[in-house]
Amino acid sequence: MSTLEVNNIKDTGSNSLISSDGSGTFTINNGVLKSTPYFQAYLNTSQTGLSDGVDTKIIFDSETFDADSVYDTSNGRFTPNQAGKYFVYAQGYLLGPGTDSVNTALIRMYKNGTQIARNIWYNGTEWVRYTSVTVQQIVDMNGSSDYIEIYAQQDTGGANWEIHGNSIASTFFGAYKLIGA
Repeated sequence: MSTLEVNNIKDTGSNSLISSDGSGTFTINNGVLKSTPYFQAYLNTSQTGLSDGVDTKIIFDSETFDADSVYDTSNGRFTPNQAGKYFVYAQGYLLGPGTDSVNTALIRMYKNGTQIARNIWYNGTEWVRYTSVTVQQIVDMNGSSDYIEIYAQQDTGGANWEIHGNSIASTFFGAYKLIGA
């Protein structure tokens, strides 16, 4: 029978991953098990003037949480400060003016200005005054210059639609780093 006795396990950079005080109490480096950085932002103030057939960038103007300050409410960008794979998600709630209705709505995810994911809500011949559309993707980020933005679009033949805000449950955007990926 063999026994391995250690009080500290380190990585190749001499960073402590797991340590023991010798009496059975272990300390795990929080960075090993944290999905950080992470954030979730939402649209508190509705964006109006969403024109027919035009991609409109959503500027999520409020944050629920933002570990490591990776989301910028002034330009609507998620720019992580650590390289890795991230689970990124967003929802857009589109609302028509008056009795105006929509039968197609899109939400798009862009990385560095290039579309990487989209979801299209299409209701055929039925038209509705409002709808929510979601998108999610696992994205590889370099941790320095890569960024993610979210855009919405509606197709009605009309204008003056809004991306509805005023609630964390309506229009939101978030991401977190995947552990072990």
